[in-house]
Amino acid sequence: LPHVCIAYAGSFMKKNPWYIGAATLGTVILVFLGTRGTLLCLCAFLVFTILVSGRLKHPIFFLFISIVVMVALFYFGILDFLYEVADEHGFSLRIFNKIEEGEIANDTGRTPIRRRIWEYILMRPTSGWGIYSDRRVAAGHYAHNIILELMMHYGIPIALIVFALLVYLFARAYFYLRQGNDVRGQHFLAAILFSACF
Repeated sequence: LPHVCIAYAGSFMKKNPWYIGAATLGTVILVFLGTRGTLLCLCAFLVFTILVSGRLKHPIFFLFISIVVMVALFYFGILDFLYEVADEHGFSLRIFNKIEEGEIANDTGRTPIRRRIWEYILMRPTSGWGIYSDRRVAAGHYAHNIILELMMHYGIPIALIVFALLVYLFARAYFYLRQGNDVRGQHFLAAILFSACF
């Protein structure tokens, strides 16, 4: 994911066919790996950088055209072609199957996990249960939600402070990098780290 984001950042800074090709191929590989969260992180990075980077004169129009082009590509059989390639080479078909079944946004059973973790948070709202306690109470699973995990580990007050500090740290780093002579696009790196890690 970070490497694909870097390829997109490079293509935003300089219209180089190598960057564009690497970004496109990397996106296809991410689809073949079958993890929806990774694709969501990539989409968040792209939307954020398109709207905020200042590299495009009409970012909303660019986003709209990009969505239309993607829908058109899928309509003309690109999705079926990618399915066949993934199936032939032993890649994951999970993303394709989720799209076909209309369950791409289904939480795949995470709601009961989150409910159970929330029940435990309410038992000890101020002190928490310790690091990785969400795995213990959810039979090895975790919440896929950083706020819930922090509250489970440290209690609600400390979790909210830590979360606010993380958001502040990312925001401060991003705006600091944007103020300088940013010829190499360091602010893209902050957006990549935020999208891929946070």
